[in-house]
Amino acid sequence: MAVIIVLFTSCLWSQHVVAVQVYAAAFFAIPLIRWIINQGRNRNIQQRNEARKDIATVLQRPDGKLRAKLQSAAKQAQRTVISDKDIVYSSNKDFTDQNLDLDGESFDKRLAELERQSDFDSKVDRGGQSSSKKKAFEW
Repeated sequence: MAVIIVLFTSCLWSQHVVAVQVYAAAFFAIPLIRWIINQGRNRNIQQRNEARKDIATVLQRPDGKLRAKLQSAAKQAQRTVISDKDIVYSSNKDFTDQNLDLDGESFDKRLAELERQSDFDSKVDRGGQSSSKKKAFEW
């Protein structure tokens, strides 16, 4: 009987030793793996930051072509304020109460007015000289 108890306790002892060894290995392995992964992430972040700095430097001192692009983008980014006369349909009123142009007659009138206005603006921009050729937008 004593032999069985000694064998049983030695078996339990060896299982505990193995468990402690696994724990000790994991205690050092897990932080090491996290450190390696974080080094890779930090390297990627550093590369992105350097690319951003390079782009910021280029934007601070743009060449002629980039300056033209930036000016064009600034013109396109200007906000258009929509007034009551620009609104075609409102959900605040009943559909039958609204003066809707279902045939598009007022649209055609407004389009012609805008075309006349743009022709006038282009003549003023060219110093009063009219030309039938329109300049294409270039990047």
